[in-house]
Amino acid sequence: LGVVGVNWDADLMALKFLDDFGFGDTFDAILAIEYATMMGADPEVQLDHM
Repeated sequence: LGVVGVNWDADLMALKFLDDFGFGDTFDAILAIEYATMMGADPEVQLDHM
């Protein structure tokens, strides 16, 4: 069982940099992006928020 989408080659990596109260800063966001890069994510990061 999987997820169906329009781009079979897309990879997603969820990164949380806000605390339980919804607070975070730019430094935390940078650390999250650096972590994603270390884990092999494409350096061309596209951000989206909900």
